[in-house]
Amino acid sequence: GQVAVPAAAIGQTTAAMFMIRNTGNRPATIGSIGVSGAGSPFQLANVPPLPLVIEPDGQAEFRIEFTPRLPGLNTAVLNVGAVFFNLTGTAAALPELPGYRWEGAGGVVAPFTQTSVGLTLQSAYPLPLRGTVVMTVDTANFGADAAVQFSTGGRSVSFVIPAGQTRAVFWNGSTTIRLQTGTAAGRIVLTPSFVTDGGVVLTPERPAVLELAVPEQAPVVLAARLETSLSAVNVVVTGFSTTRSLTKMEVTIRRRTGRRETFSFDVTAASQLWFGSAGSLSSGGLFSAAAPFTVIGSPEDRNKLLEELEGVSVRVSNERGTSAEISAPVV
Repeated sequence: GQVAVPAAAIGQTTAAMFMIRNTGNRPATIGSIGVSGAGSPFQLANVPPLPLVIEPDGQAEFRIEFTPRLPGLNTAVLNVGAVFFNLTGTAAALPELPGYRWEGAGGVVAPFTQTSVGLTLQSAYPLPLRGTVVMTVDTANFGADAAVQFSTGGRSVSFVIPAGQTRAVFWNGSTTIRLQTGTAAGRIVLTPSFVTDGGVVLTPERPAVLELAVPEQAPVVLAARLETSLSAVNVVVTGFSTTRSLTKMEVTIRRRTGRRETFSFDVTAASQLWFGSAGSLSSGGLFSAAAPFTVIGSPEDRNKLLEELEGVSVRVSNERGTSAEISAPVV
């Protein structure tokens, strides 16, 4: 036979009562009652203990509950002992996903920082939603900069939007997710997808994305240090260049007498060698550079020179400008 359960909206529940009556003249035994199929939208409630024995003129009943997850016609098979019934129920089509907006960061963002973004529906949806935000990176400029990723690690992050609410909730219960902008100029594009718990995809054909732009700018020197020995002075600089290029490095040696000596180095070729290598791709615009100076003269002259050293100041340049000067003492 066939049992039609009243129609229900997706996520809501309707029910029908199923009655078994013994019209014979001896007890009837039913060993099994169940619904076929894992994850079926049909569930049984208040099923009598099994095996079920129904005396003549006796009866038993249970509920068939219908909670659809997919729109359209839903079917399953009910078995009552050795007898089978086709279950049917209809669910209306889901409402379309409301519009949504990005919140937090947008437009131009600074390199070598963390920024936060959020996602909010324009109106509440009646069902719980799951989704994923996927990050894509303009590889023409970024290379494979491993630093461009979400704070959770990687370039995708999951979220949920509870039924009747509007804000996306990320893994740590927060309504925002942080991401690292890296050290190279280019674009970071965030694209969301949406699906119901029942697997119905609600992502628009052309989802609204969030574009973040890391600009080209003058290099930034993060640290400098001056290393000395009896025969050499070595200036080591670390920093980043969002253009993935350098043109000049200026080193100023400061003496305790107040004297300053500035040396300028053309680092274009060395920069091209580093940023053009496969090893630099995962580092984005990061670089480390060393400028060695040989100390000549007699041991007394070299000792005197080294004793007079107070520190070093460094600036680096690319086609967009020159970094701020950073100083380091003798170590």
